[in-house]
Amino acid sequence: MMKPIHSKSVTWILATFIFLILAWTFLFTRMGSLLLSVLLIIAVCYPRWRRWAMLAPLALLWGMASFGPWDISFENRPGPPHFARYAMGLPGPEAIEPSKRGEVVFGGCMSTGFEPKYVWVW
Repeated sequence: MMKPIHSKSVTWILATFIFLILAWTFLFTRMGSLLLSVLLIIAVCYPRWRRWAMLAPLALLWGMASFGPWDISFENRPGPPHFARYAMGLPGPEAIEPSKRGEVVFGGCMSTGFEPKYVWVW
């Protein structure tokens, strides 16, 4: 017969899990991952929602949002909502015009290797 897990150890495991999710999300600034992180943390914190039927799909969606080639951007771009290329590094003069048309979104100069290839802009 297995002994139940002590509540302090469950609390520490959940706190570590929540910290790792938030650290990953903020380190790589993925907005889609941030939105799903909130849902995943809520599901982990409430014992009523802490079931495989709830946690497994949320964890899968969080992983897809964290490592997928797409993300959500809150930048306002011309035109209807669409996917735009995500470019890292210092843009040259030839990249400025597509950015003004909403075809490219610049991500900055520091690349981590986990940047999306496309972002959803509106």
